[in-house]
Amino acid sequence: MAFYAEIYGYISVRKSSSQSIEEINSHFTAHLSFLPCFSKITEGKTLDFVPFACNVKLDQGEDDFWLKPFESGLTKTDFVSAVVNIMHEAADHIMMYSYVRDGAVRKFVSKQKEEFIEEGVVQE
Repeated sequence: MAFYAEIYGYISVRKSSSQSIEEINSHFTAHLSFLPCFSKITEGKTLDFVPFACNVKLDQGEDDFWLKPFESGLTKTDFVSAVVNIMHEAADHIMMYSYVRDGAVRKFVSKQKEEFIEEGVVQE
C-alpha cells in the first residue's frame, strides 16, 4: 500500500542570476515522473525565492525517487540554497533536505520530530 507525501520548499537564486523562472522550471521538468509545482518568484533584496509544493505517492524510505530528479535539476541551476521538506502521511516526522552551492552542491539531511514546548494564543 502506497502512502502520500507532501513535498514543499524553495530554491533561492541571486538577483544577478540571468535565469528566468521558465529556465529554472525547465531544469526540473525533464523527468516525466517529477513535476513540482513552482510558484511565482518572491523577490528579496539580494536573493529571489522560487517556492514549490506538490503531493506525491511516496512511502517512507522512497524519498530518493523524488530527490534524484530534483538534485539533477539543481546541478543545472545557478542557485544559492534550496530546501525540501517531505512530510509522509504515515510518519511522525518531517524529513528536511538542505542544499548549498559553494562550487559543489552540498546536501544536508535532517529529521524533524514534532515536540511541543509551549502553546499560547496570539492576541489581536
